[in-house]
Amino acid sequence: MRLWDAVSGRSVGQPLIGHADTVWVVVYSPDGERLASDSRDQTVRLWDAVTGQPVGEPLAGHIGVVCDAAFSPDSQRLASASYVPGRYVPS
Repeated sequence: MRLWDAVSGRSVGQPLIGHADTVWVVVYSPDGERLASDSRDQTVRLWDAVTGQPVGEPLAGHIGVVCDAAFSPDSQRLASASYVPGRYVPS
C-alpha cells in the first residue's frame, strides 16, 4: 500500500508492507490517527496514519477473504467483513 499527497499527487513515505496477498480496502479512522487495511490473506492490519508503522499484530479470525472494514464514529472500534464462497445465504 502507498499513501499519496492528494494535492501534489506525490507518494508520501515508504510503502506500507505487511499483507501477504491483495489488499482490498483501506480506511481512515474518523480521528485521522489510524488506517485499517484488509486483505485476501484473511487479516486486517492497523497502521499509524502519520508514521505508516504497523500498530500491533495483524487481526486474524476470518475464514475467508476480508473485503470490507469500517471504524466506529469515535474511532474506538473496527468492524470487518469477509466473504466465503458458497456460504452466503440470502434472506
